[in-house]
Amino acid sequence: VFDLKRSLTTLKAIYSFFNDDEHAAAYPGLHSLSRQIKVYPFVNESISRIMSKEGSIKDNASAGLAGIRAELRKAGSMVSKRMQAILKQAQKDGIVEMGTSVAVRNGRGVIPVSVYDKNRIKGLVHDQSASGKTVYIEPSEIVNINNQIIELEYAEKREIIKILVDFADRTRPYIDDLLLSYDIVGEIDLVRAKAMLGRRLGSIKPVLNDRALIN
Repeated sequence: VFDLKRSLTTLKAIYSFFNDDEHAAAYPGLHSLSRQIKVYPFVNESISRIMSKEGSIKDNASAGLAGIRAELRKAGSMVSKRMQAILKQAQKDGIVEMGTSVAVRNGRGVIPVSVYDKNRIKGLVHDQSASGKTVYIEPSEIVNINNQIIELEYAEKREIIKILVDFADRTRPYIDDLLLSYDIVGEIDLVRAKAMLGRRLGSIKPVLNDRALIN
């Protein structure tokens, strides 16, 4: 969809260039060809409504997506705060060394703990260091929140698919005209490529006649 938006911008630019008075007179052939290009503001506006300039789906692309992402941010903030609190308490209790920070294993926030102290923090062990001296534990009270985040991420993907399918359904009536417009842009691209090659080779326009001769 992002590429479609960029190409629609190109279509509009080509149409505008060859259809102003100056260029229409200078390039009558390309002017005539470009007049067949059909640009539908509806398609471009529909894309802008759901997609940012960087190509990501906007939060307000649907009410459902806005709600899901708000919940995701809330849950993410909650996990971060609780992990920091648990880490500080573990440092205070001498379970974890001072200066230790939260790590990530399998997409989950974990706390690095000496293998000898692993039973002092309740939770799931996600990984172990190469030396076997450190284990990475996801605290029990964080597990449920992280599970909720995963469920929300799946819900986010489903909602995005729903948004894109809806966009495709509304765009479908314009497909034939868009494909024709892209064929025309392909012809103009070929003309441009030939012109660039001609300039690079220092080519000239041949003089044609109907007599058989060798110069």
